[in-house]
Amino acid sequence: MSKSTHLTALSVEHSLRLGGLKGSLKGAQPVWPGLVPTNWYPQNLPAATNGTPTNADCQNLLNALAPLVARLTIQQSLMLGLVYRTVQPGVVPSGDGSTFTVNGATATGISSQFDRANAPCESVAVDVVNKNPSLLFDLAIRLATQTAIQIDQTLLGNLYSGFSNAAVGTAQTTPTGSTLASAVTALAGTAGEPLFGVFAPGVLSAAATAGDATVEPPLGSPGRALCSLWTTGIGTSSVRLVRLFSSVFVPVTGVATQTQHNQLFTPSAMAYATTDLGTTLGYQAGVSYTPPTGVILTATSTHNDPETATPQLCLQLVIGNTGAGAQAVYVNYLGAPVLVNPSHGIVIQS
Repeated sequence: MSKSTHLTALSVEHSLRLGGLKGSLKGAQPVWPGLVPTNWYPQNLPAATNGTPTNADCQNLLNALAPLVARLTIQQSLMLGLVYRTVQPGVVPSGDGSTFTVNGATATGISSQFDRANAPCESVAVDVVNKNPSLLFDLAIRLATQTAIQIDQTLLGNLYSGFSNAAVGTAQTTPTGSTLASAVTALAGTAGEPLFGVFAPGVLSAAATAGDATVEPPLGSPGRALCSLWTTGIGTSSVRLVRLFSSVFVPVTGVATQTQHNQLFTPSAMAYATTDLGTTLGYQAGVSYTPPTGVILTATSTHNDPETATPQLCLQLVIGNTGAGAQAVYVNYLGAPVLVNPSHGIVIQS
């Protein structure tokens, strides 16, 4: 009998996309929001008008979503599959993220989303969704994808400037094989860890066209999609495999001369920490807070490692039941990106 590899279910799913299999253009995961199930309405057609949901109806909807949203958020995110994830108890809403700490490293920012213009939110007829499991799963995917996008923006945009390795490459210049080799060399102390490269869309295809490195064409359209695998030689006897991805959230700075800050890093470089809010509603410094109207109902969506039962991501689901018509379902979370090992990442400018 073979021994367990001790890979979590999510690790296995991510290993498929890291191995080069094409997946969703929303994050290269097995869940593809564009596919249409054959059983949208297996039991009941949608009501002609939205029913009047009771508080129990709304709570049932949140409870049914709870096992799905956090797990699907990890699947739909590009960055959450590449970094350490942790849920930390005892963190309360405050004006900064300093209470999130991983291995002695303090968070550099906070990201709490609730009832805002850019908050993950979908308005649905509660009675219709409760009667149709396919609609419930699709709603979970839509909420998870919105949440994943926000977390990706936070991780890519907040931490790269803290890498301790000097940036390589030149603004508005396609990275060469030599440029990548120097970036890999800077991370030579990370032997044994995989290397991930997240580049701005178009950079990978441009590098492939230049033919200066071993670059395969991207597997699918540029964007938040899985790209090809890129091997970069350091001399003739040492080759490191770099798994490459592209994301529209790679930071761009400058006005007259814009610089794309592509990033090469290991999974030990960064972390994303969240906390269980319970029934406490979120807060972000400098952002006006307007709770939803009606009776506020909440549920906690936590994804646990299926082998160790260790929490990895914790989100809060919220409905403000107005008692009539469609109800808005929000995803709120209190979390922060943490740069755990600054020497395990480097910026490749282009």
